[in-house]
Amino acid sequence: MAKRVVVAVDSFKGSLTSQEAGEAVKRGILRACPDAEVTVLPLADGGEGTIDSIAPFVGGTTKTIPVSDPLGRQIKASYILDPDSRTAYIEMAKAAGLTLLKERERDPYLTTTYGVGELLMVARKEGARNFVIGLGGTATCDGGAGMLQVPGLREVLKGCSVELLCDVEIPFIGPEGAVRRYAPQKGASEADL
Repeated sequence: MAKRVVVAVDSFKGSLTSQEAGEAVKRGILRACPDAEVTVLPLADGGEGTIDSIAPFVGGTTKTIPVSDPLGRQIKASYILDPDSRTAYIEMAKAAGLTLLKERERDPYLTTTYGVGELLMVARKEGARNFVIGLGGTATCDGGAGMLQVPGLREVLKGCSVELLCDVEIPFIGPEGAVRRYAPQKGASEADL
């Protein structure tokens, strides 16, 4: 009887993508069981790798555009646009991701989600009316305030639908909030919190 194995692992933040980690596991399985049939399915939790993981399963085309990184520098970020359903799939980590910064650059007082707003604006101009946005893996704690600074974004998003992909359910602020839990990995000190 043939052994069938599905490998579905998330990325190892900043070191291996979900696909790379899955392929490494597959190699290990094939060493131990050379006759196994191994399928790698990339997995993501809304953060880094989300767009790459869902691309084979949603309609549309991956588009790459210039946007601002968390410190305002020009980079290229991708999103998926499905013109048939008028849906854009956006991963915040592509424009505002923690992996876009060197460790010494991490500072939630300076980082912004402005580039995510740029992705939204371009996708809206391309005809998207529905937005699916992965929230994880960011270098920011601005609660989306940076993206709302993109001129005209609020107006063009009126009447659009937005669905957020997130694997945690906690308040943004407060003693058990997202700021306390996640800001330290983004460079915040105890005093900053």
